[in-house]
Amino acid sequence: NTHAVENKIRAYLSKVDGVNVGGNKVNNDGFEYNIKDMGTGESTIDPKLEKYVCESFEGIGKEAQDNFNKYLRDNVWCDETLSNAEKIEIMKANFNKLTPEQKINFNVLNDVRVIKNADYSNWGEWPDIDWPSFPGLNKDTAIGVFNKETGEILIPSELDRIGSPFGNNLGVVENGYHSTQSERSICYIENEYARNTYYFDKTYYKDAIDAIKNFSIDHPEDSVNKINSIIDKLNIKNGTNNPHITENVIANWYSQYKAFQSNPKLVALCKEKEIDSTYGVMGEAAPWEKNGEIITTGGAKQINTPINVKALEDIGILQNKGGW
Repeated sequence: NTHAVENKIRAYLSKVDGVNVGGNKVNNDGFEYNIKDMGTGESTIDPKLEKYVCESFEGIGKEAQDNFNKYLRDNVWCDETLSNAEKIEIMKANFNKLTPEQKINFNVLNDVRVIKNADYSNWGEWPDIDWPSFPGLNKDTAIGVFNKETGEILIPSELDRIGSPFGNNLGVVENGYHSTQSERSICYIENEYARNTYYFDKTYYKDAIDAIKNFSIDHPEDSVNKINSIIDKLNIKNGTNNPHITENVIANWYSQYKAFQSNPKLVALCKEKEIDSTYGVMGEAAPWEKNGEIITTGGAKQINTPINVKALEDIGILQNKGGW
């Protein structure tokens, strides 16, 4: 329930003939509705489930999110008297109790259709989600991010990500438009505080990935020096002060790179479509289907990099411009 969103709705409603901007609204047809039900974060819940809604959660950021998950794990996910749909409804209601500071980079499931747990079962530590095949791209649109003919990295300059920086999936921002969860084929509650916008600097991207992938193959010392040289150049270019990394850090990035490239589903896609995934893959998000039913529309332009967003930020290739 954010003042920013509510004020935008009030500003719109004030222009609509016959609307009295106050508590409840009545339109020209006499239909009454409440501003809190119009995308401001507030939602209704079945009265019999209200007892499962925590009034508030302690802490901010990850501390609050850990408390949120623990509360659900101890009181909701384990309750076999609740259906899967009721658990999702309770999760949404509890999410609405979080403050903006507590919602930062936090993703919470919102669609019961993607749950693999049996109805009226104990979910255990986490809900079991039937995720689409990695990397979730429409095969007909999938390509590598590096054009061998031109030597160009095809990743656009403005990107965004929903959630923590410890993932490698990015969306493309075009003319200021940020794709919805459905367009991205993600079944999370829409959360403006989980969205971060990035500027992508392609200048040294290829060199950085080359240094990481060669870490344990030829000369690890040279690879470390090369990465730190790239960091120095980007610090000068961007006026930043990113520190040099250690061998332990580049070893972690190398592990990420190897795990990405060896993912069986990515390997199969690249073999089928003759894609070079060395520097990542891109395309449009595929629709999410289950039992013949379309759950998400897909269609958003998507980038999958071989190392995560946090690593690209540490190098200076991605610059966080904040939320929107």
